[in-house]
Amino acid sequence: MDRYQRQDEKDRPEIVFSMTGETMFDWNTPESFDTHRLAGDIDAAGKRSDAPSVLLVEGLMVLHAEEVRAKLNLGIFVELEADERVLRRMLRNMSPERGSQAPHFIAGYYRQSARVGHARFVEPSRVHADLIVRGDADFDRIAPMIAAMVKAMHGY
Repeated sequence: MDRYQRQDEKDRPEIVFSMTGETMFDWNTPESFDTHRLAGDIDAAGKRSDAPSVLLVEGLMVLHAEEVRAKLNLGIFVELEADERVLRRMLRNMSPERGSQAPHFIAGYYRQSARVGHARFVEPSRVHADLIVRGDADFDRIAPMIAAMVKAMHGY
């Protein structure tokens, strides 16, 4: 869903970051995403002459967004303990590719936006999942299982 973030629009969701007083984009709300455009793109992909037999839709609010969720044949929720989510975010955002943000900034934004958004929107969306998998599970073990489910759904 990252390609559908509405960060450049003037009515984008924002927070006033308590550490600095600066207004920042809030990446962790349903309003952060243009789910209507995503739903339209999913429909368009299915109508193409070279339509894929399987289309993966991944992102923070996929199962929260009813318009998108209604188009899914299989909804998977990836669960991960909060401490692991924080550590992964910290390592990702401190990497040179992400601009090496300071740890106190990352932690503050997590507390004020990401943790709140997860509790309000992401975690409750798990009820819409057909399958819940552990985000720290052995990928080499669960990937073939999920692939077999998808193949069975499509008669392969």
